[in-house]
Amino acid sequence: MNRKQTFALGVLMAAGVLSFLSCKRNVFDEEKYIEIVTQQSPVDSIEAGHNFTLAASHQIKVTANVEAGAKWLRILTDNPTTGHAATILGETYCADGETVSLTFSAPVNQTAFYAALVDADEIHYTLRQFSASDSEIDFSEPMVVRGRRTRIPTVQTYSYCYEDQQPEASEYSYNDLVLRMSYQRTGEKEISLTVSLAAVGTTKKLAAAIRLPGIPKTAIDSIATEGERKGRGEDFDRNYDPLGTEYLTQEGLLMRANTSGEAVVRLFEDAHWAIDPSLTVDHGMMTRKRYNVAPTPGDDYELVTPRTIVYHIYFNDDAALNSFRLDAIDPFVVYGYNGALWEIHLYPFQGTQVFYEYNLVKSVKLLPWAIMVPKGDFRYPRTGYEIGYYKNGALFGTYMTVGHSFGEWVVDHTASTDWYDYPTLNMAF
Repeated sequence: MNRKQTFALGVLMAAGVLSFLSCKRNVFDEEKYIEIVTQQSPVDSIEAGHNFTLAASHQIKVTANVEAGAKWLRILTDNPTTGHAATILGETYCADGETVSLTFSAPVNQTAFYAALVDADEIHYTLRQFSASDSEIDFSEPMVVRGRRTRIPTVQTYSYCYEDQQPEASEYSYNDLVLRMSYQRTGEKEISLTVSLAAVGTTKKLAAAIRLPGIPKTAIDSIATEGERKGRGEDFDRNYDPLGTEYLTQEGLLMRANTSGEAVVRLFEDAHWAIDPSLTVDHGMMTRKRYNVAPTPGDDYELVTPRTIVYHIYFNDDAALNSFRLDAIDPFVVYGYNGALWEIHLYPFQGTQVFYEYNLVKSVKLLPWAIMVPKGDFRYPRTGYEIGYYKNGALFGTYMTVGHSFGEWVVDHTASTDWYDYPTLNMAF
C-alpha cells in the first residue's frame, strides 16, 4: 500500500473528518485532521516562516551612458560574446542615453548578473557585470563595447509542479501536473508566454489557468495563441464530450477572478485531453493514463511529447506589463474534491480563491501542494518516488544528496537552495 492509499484509508477511518471542507455547515474535527496529516508528514519539522520560494526578484536602475546602438536592455546570466551559454532574466526597451528601471527574477542562489545593451539586430552586445546587492548601475566602465555575440541567449524557463491531494497529506512526488513556462517581451505592449504541459501523473481530471496577481483584467486588451494568429485556432483545449462539471467558469482565453477582478489566462479544462492529441472516448468512458512519469509506456502509463502553446498577451497598461515575471504569476489547478471544486496554488498564493470558495486549515504546517522550481529542465520524480524525505536525521527520496537535499531546504530555507540540481537519477524523470 502506498502513502496515498494509506492516507486515504486513515481519512475513511476518521469517519468523515474532512467532510467540512466542501460544506461549511458540517462539523469539522480540526484536532483529528492535524493528527492525521502530521503522521503523514515526510519531514520531522518545517522551518517556521518558510515560504517555499526558490526565486528572488531584483530591481535595477540602469543608465545607458555609452554609444551602444542600443534597442534593448537585457539582464543575463553570462557573457554571450565569450561563447558561454547565457539566459535572459529580464528585458525592456532602452536606447543610448536613457535611464530605465527593470525588475527581474532569478534563482535565490544566483548573485552575479550581466547588464547588456543590445542593438536592433540583436548581434552586438555592450556589457557590464553587477551583483544582486546593486540597485543602480551605468556603463561608464563597460567590460565589452559592441562585442559580437557568439551564442544566442536563451529565455528563462521555470517549472511548476503540483500534487492532487490537497487538503490531505500527499506522497509529495510533485508530478501530478508539471508545467514549464517562459516569456519574452515581443512588442511595445506585448508579451509572448510559452507554456509547455510536460507531465500528467494523475488519473484525476485537472483544469488549469494562470492568475496575474495585481493585474486587473482591464489592463489587458486581449490574448491570442500563436495558432490563432496564424489561422490554426490552436490551444490546449480540444472539443470533447464533457466528462463532468466544467471547472473553468468562463469562456475565452482571457478570464477574470471572481472577487479581485484580476486577469486570468485560460490554459485547459482537462489536462489529459490537453497533453494527448490522440486521446479518444470509448463508449462514453475514458481511460486516464499517467503521462511522462514512467520510463516505459504500458497499460497505465504513456510517453508523449510535451505539448506547447504560445500565448500573446496584449497590455493596455505599461505598469502591468512591466510587473510580469515568472516568480510573480500564479498558475493554479482546479480539481474536484469531496463533492466540491477546489484550487491548488503555489505556496505564496495558497488559499487564494479565484473561481471557487474553499477552506484550508492554517493551524498545521504541511509541505505545499505546488512548488515552482527556477529550472526549465527540472527532473521531477518518477511515479512511485517522493521528492525527498527528512526523517529521524536520515534523507530519502529523489533529492537526497547531503548538502543539496530537498529535506534540508525544508528545515532551513537558506540551506540546499540548489537541491533541484542534484537528482537521484534512477528516481527522476
